[in-house]
Amino acid sequence: MNRVKYAARTTVSVERSRAELERELKRFGAESFAFADEPAGWTIAFHLAGRVVRMNLFRPRAAELDPPPTMKGIDAAVQQECRRRWRSLLLLIKAKLVAAADGGVTSLEREFLADLVLPSGLTVEHELLPKLTTGDEPPLLLGGHR
Repeated sequence: MNRVKYAARTTVSVERSRAELERELKRFGAESFAFADEPAGWTIAFHLAGRVVRMNLFRPRAAELDPPPTMKGIDAAVQQECRRRWRSLLLLIKAKLVAAADGGVTSLEREFLADLVLPSGLTVEHELLPKLTTGDEPPLLLGGHR
């Protein structure tokens, strides 16, 4: 199966995608937001409807790119993948915000559940993911008993 990557040929800079994301967050009522540029990638956080959402976008490594770039083209390929990932993140967040705002389709909590920040400072994903990988099989039916 040929895998098509969204925005694979985008020329939109990371900075422009970030600015567009900021505008979308404001448009949907985010009271505050923050962006952190770290060696491993970027952290995006925002406060919306009484919730704090924090998402990570990992910086691509040349070894994980497909197809692998030539030695001469590594920097360009990594930068292209950064641009592509930011466009994809923008699309994802915008779609979630639109769906939650439309009413009756979904909720903000459902769409951003894994990324909601708990009072401990951890996201729901970081709190629950280890519990999901214990090897214990959950019941098949809702409300099922073992």
